[in-house]
Amino acid sequence: MRRSRVLRPAFALAVALAAIGVIGALAAGVLFASTEQYRATRASELHARALAAAEFGLVAVLRPGDWNPAWSAAPIGQAIIVTYSSDPAVTDTVRLTRLTAASFHVVSEAASPQSRRRVGALVTVDPSGAPAFARGRHWYETP
Repeated sequence: MRRSRVLRPAFALAVALAAIGVIGALAAGVLFASTEQYRATRASELHARALAAAEFGLVAVLRPGDWNPAWSAAPIGQAIIVTYSSDPAVTDTVRLTRLTAASFHVVSEAASPQSRRRVGALVTVDPSGAPAFARGRHWYETP
């Protein structure tokens, strides 16, 4: 007994359209994944640049040429604000707050359009007026 085949001319068209749809969905998925990967990488780079600028500001304010001897004579509790720009895309603001006669709390905050990082340290000033990091952990990062 012989079976007769029924021809379905529209079946090939439907399979071709389904294949094109699947390939289009895969291409859209790859495009979406690569765009998200680019955004994540860019955000990570901006965070790293902001952290580097914040660390730069924290260390730069303690350099002998940048430390202003008048800061050592500031009243206790007074905040002194200094701005640095080590990177054109990042602005770094350093706040020095006098805690005692021989110590300062230094906070360096770097901000870019998409990222903000803040680091701080306790700084001691010796009798000659030279600043140095306090003993122990030198600096910390705050949220």
